[in-house]
Amino acid sequence: MLRVMKLVIVIMMTILMQVSASSFAQHITLKGNNINIKQVFAQIREQTGYIVLYESHLVNSDSKVNVNLEKASLEDALKAILKDQHLDFEIKQQSIILNKKPSAFEEGIRKVDIKGKVVDQKGRSIPGVSILIKGTSKGTSSDSNGDFSIALAAGENEIVISAIGFEPQTITVNNQTNFNIILKEKDYKMDEVVVVAYGTQKKVNLTGAIDVITSKSLENRPVTSAAALLQGLAPGMVFSAPSGGYTPGSRPAIQIRGRASLGGATEPLVVIDGIPSSMTDFNALNPNDIESVSVLKDAAASAVYGARAPYGVLLITTKMGTKNGRTIITYSSNYANVKPVKTPRTVDSYTFALARNQAQVDGRAAPFFTDAALDIIQDNVNNPGKYTLAQLNPVAADSWGGAGSYNNNDILDAWLRSSFRQQHDLSITGGGEKTSYYVSAGYVYQPGVLNFGNYILV
Repeated sequence: MLRVMKLVIVIMMTILMQVSASSFAQHITLKGNNINIKQVFAQIREQTGYIVLYESHLVNSDSKVNVNLEKASLEDALKAILKDQHLDFEIKQQSIILNKKPSAFEEGIRKVDIKGKVVDQKGRSIPGVSILIKGTSKGTSSDSNGDFSIALAAGENEIVISAIGFEPQTITVNNQTNFNIILKEKDYKMDEVVVVAYGTQKKVNLTGAIDVITSKSLENRPVTSAAALLQGLAPGMVFSAPSGGYTPGSRPAIQIRGRASLGGATEPLVVIDGIPSSMTDFNALNPNDIESVSVLKDAAASAVYGARAPYGVLLITTKMGTKNGRTIITYSSNYANVKPVKTPRTVDSYTFALARNQAQVDGRAAPFFTDAALDIIQDNVNNPGKYTLAQLNPVAADSWGGAGSYNNNDILDAWLRSSFRQQHDLSITGGGEKTSYYVSAGYVYQPGVLNFGNYILV
């Protein structure tokens, strides 16, 4: 990125004093106290023909210097003049370029050449590895033996090591000058390689309608079923309430290509790690054990799976261990409060009895509740606890009537309650040179909001 700099050229002489480059002098004689620094630059120009260049904010125009130079070389003169100005200089052709002097920290990390060797996890040399100084475009590459060397300037303290097929590394140099760098082989990510039927392809080469849901999208979703894990992640997938409603432990039904049959199920075919399965097997999976999901939407899926895939295919890849990987233990848990929302507000039993009687009269029928019963119901509303259950329920009855219940109960409040849900997941993964492992366990406690007929899903 180019930066617009304001350069101040100190040229304190007239055209008659100009000289050719071939006649530039290299010795300076200058004596005096409290001389303005710009006047000193002018004398340098006058005696040597060299132009002094600098950014305007680097030099204080009011600065004064004391000089006592007798036929001093240009470099010695500049060192003496700039020693208290926090400025450094560089002589190029017939110009003197002034720069800010590096801080003590920057001087401390000025480096000589650093050297190193790049190998893989088995100790084999890797040629052609890119070694780039971080924050710059300067770099080099390793030779056929994996060796490299590079020089760092002041302020440069990190190098980035990268190669095709390997995980990149950023290394802090500090005072070290020799490095032995081990690169780890890069695992393919699911956004680069897509599972298609019994194999894989690069996503850019696909022509069918395929959606890929990666592990990053599946992370940290507080769900208790694999089907609920996919909600909102793949366009075109339809989720509907299962038969029996959303009772605790139930899973939503999934459709990929819509309801293509007037009768019977239209669920997609499920393939888990290459094995054809069912939605029941899919919902039996722990959501935290799923690595990725590929959704095959179009009719091309039938070319591979035949008549089993008319309604689309869900390709499930579960998590696995990695060879030569360290043991990783992962634990996660979540808690949730569950309560009924937007329930109808019921009236008291006396208001209900009056409305029930009016409905009977409007239908040209006898009232359900007699006047004596209405008196008991109203008195019970005004004086809770006055009557016993036997008095409020004189005769067991299945319907509201004169011989029915006179209780002042909110049925929804009696049947529903606030509840909670908890979920715990533990996994252990790792591997050696020839084997890998992934072991997991999950526990879900999900009581419902019903006070009666609770369900627990484990």
